[in-house]
Amino acid sequence: AVERLAPPRGAAPEVRQLGALESLLLEEGGMGDSRELPGAGDGSAEDAKALYDRIGILERRCATLQRKLSAQVLTASRLGSVGGGQSHPIYLPWVLRLLGPRAGALSLKVFSVPDKALRLFTERLLKHTLGLWAFYVHLLLLYTMAGSCSVFTAAGDPAGPAETLEQQFSQAAAHATGAGR
Repeated sequence: AVERLAPPRGAAPEVRQLGALESLLLEEGGMGDSRELPGAGDGSAEDAKALYDRIGILERRCATLQRKLSAQVLTASRLGSVGGGQSHPIYLPWVLRLLGPRAGALSLKVFSVPDKALRLFTERLLKHTLGLWAFYVHLLLLYTMAGSCSVFTAAGDPAGPAETLEQQFSQAAAHATGAGR
């Protein structure tokens, strides 16, 4: 018989799943000893055919189990996907320490509602290619417009923002002293 080693304590879930699949294979007869094969050991052509048949059965069984495992991983990843990102905002300990538990609960609600909505929106975008492309084109257009605005604004005024503010303050001060006489 074939021995199966138990996964170590604290092993990752994937390791435990593989161990469970291995035991399933052993229980269902998916893997076995070559002594279980008909005609094993007599070296005939029937022996080779039996081995190839057995290999085919094992390959089909392996593919079936791989599909099951993939389905489990996909299902498990979908369960916590919407709103399942960061469990709490990074600022929550600070809010709890300074403002107390009520403010912390309120800030958690303020964080979680838009977080879930944005994650759901992102999930829907990822499911629909056309929507994803429309989103990217929209971002490209927005960044292009913002860039062109900043270029035209900077080109029309050779002075920097600090100089412009200083000039406006000096004009306002001159106007205030002139109007006060």
